[in-house]
Amino acid sequence: MTYLLQTKRKKSFSFLFPGIFFLFILLVLFSPLSFVVRNLGDKVARALLPDSFVVFLYSKKALNAENEILKKENEALKAELQSTVELEEENTRLKESFGILDTEEFVFGSVVLRGGGSASLNKIVVRVSSEVKVGDSVYFKKIPIGKVEEVNKNLATILLLSSPQNTFGVSIGDPSFESEAHGLGGGSFEVFVPKGVEVVAGDSVSIPSFGNNSFSKISDVSSDSADSFQRVLFSFPFNLNYVDLVSIKKSDE
Repeated sequence: MTYLLQTKRKKSFSFLFPGIFFLFILLVLFSPLSFVVRNLGDKVARALLPDSFVVFLYSKKALNAENEILKKENEALKAELQSTVELEEENTRLKESFGILDTEEFVFGSVVLRGGGSASLNKIVVRVSSEVKVGDSVYFKKIPIGKVEEVNKNLATILLLSSPQNTFGVSIGDPSFESEAHGLGGGSFEVFVPKGVEVVAGDSVSIPSFGNNSFSKISDVSSDSADSFQRVLFSFPFNLNYVDLVSIKKSDE
């Protein structure tokens, strides 16, 4: 019986000692004295161990810390690079969807101001990505919409083709007939052609000075019996209020 009690006490003590030791370690590490203990440990290590070994230990510790910093910086750079690539891809997709011309001949611009409401919209102001000049041609979705009228630092005022003060040559119908279009404001135009010229709604309209690509389509043809001319109407094939991004063709001069 005495032997069994002694054995139990030994077993209890054998379990109790590791627990006390573990609790002591926790108190040393997390108590206010932990800094003192670590500092004392450093001094003891320096006194008992060879200098070369101590330098090795501290160098390894410093290298590990530096490696961790470099790893974090590397991860941050990877994330930044990925973000840049994604932005460039999104930028390309947006330009393609908006039909923005983006070559060395063109400058990218974003609309920051529109002059008047839909019916009186004759000018827009765009913020440009690089230098442009008065007279440069402006496009939206590869369709000409006007010319640069004024430049102030990185802002350019665009006089729209549909401005009432604008007149320009057009080619309408098939076979084509050359005539002069007049701006009506708000994206609309009119052309007067002789009654003998056959033109109907849906015929294409192009502007030779901007290239012979189709610019718009005739929306209405009307005439009075007393007149010798027909009034032909057409407009931009889009709502000017939705023009947000443009391309400006740089002049050769």
